[in-house]
Amino acid sequence: MGINTKKMTKFKTSEQFLKKIYVGFVIFLFPLTVFSTGQVGDILIWKGDTLTLFSNPLELIANYDSLRVKIHDEIERLTYPDLKDDEPRLAIFSTGCWRGYRAEWIIINDSIFLNNIYHCHNENIKVNLNDIFSNKVENEKIFASWINGDLLVPQGECLEYVHMGYHSIYELETVLSVESGLIKNIEIFNNRIAKKSDFFKSAIYGGVREFTSKNINWDNLPDITGKLYRVSVSVALNEHGQIESINEEHTHMMESWLIKKTQRVDSSVFVTDINNVFIQEAIRIAKLIPEWDVIYQRGKVVGSGLYIEFSDAIRKKYGKR
Repeated sequence: MGINTKKMTKFKTSEQFLKKIYVGFVIFLFPLTVFSTGQVGDILIWKGDTLTLFSNPLELIANYDSLRVKIHDEIERLTYPDLKDDEPRLAIFSTGCWRGYRAEWIIINDSIFLNNIYHCHNENIKVNLNDIFSNKVENEKIFASWINGDLLVPQGECLEYVHMGYHSIYELETVLSVESGLIKNIEIFNNRIAKKSDFFKSAIYGGVREFTSKNINWDNLPDITGKLYRVSVSVALNEHGQIESINEEHTHMMESWLIKKTQRVDSSVFVTDINNVFIQEAIRIAKLIPEWDVIYQRGKVVGSGLYIEFSDAIRKKYGKR
């Protein structure tokens, strides 16, 4: 189920709701693009090294949706072999692994093979490929003929950790260009930090949050009692660390309703309307930042992002009195 970028999708987040829903459906309900969480990568065995893959080639296969259900069923069965169907169990996925599994790939003579599929965080729980792919397994592997496109292999030091998907930046990146499961080109990039922003250097330990919170113009916003708004603003930057444009595709908001007394989230709406008043306020605040870090990734200046929260607690602490 995708999210229409011009509409809102409503979903529950309470523990009671999650317990009642089959885990496979939960994962399909929340596409990966929604979650601002760093993801654990797939595994790549290449030239005797075990590397991390910042790509998920299994998602490129034609019948991926039904395939993922089969993988989840099998991992759940292996994780809870003695539980009955109606007995409660913990979910097999986590916020750091929304796809619900971790695939292992191996490159042999420029050909890519699916080698194993594991539980997200437990390599002792391994899916039998024959149970999932039936007649396609040869020598305990599957030739990944469905892969067409670039695969990213990060290496070396992490220059910039980004708490979202595979957006973290490493000093070395190898890009494998693949056609029908065969590597056709290999390109290696040296990434670098060209400039550290004085603003962000001086704004560590909560300073950025304090800056954004103090600059919220509450007079232009509607009443937020009982609600919590979390806005993520994505920006494109130039070589001087100045904003060139707002990346509307990756700018969004989570509007949540809180349970009285406990202040825990009861339900939420994912909002992508760029004209939303809270999103517009967050964009205005982002533009107040004098300069951003300048980081080159694959030869180009990468964009950045800002997370701003609107809540009663923020308003009471930083708003006008």
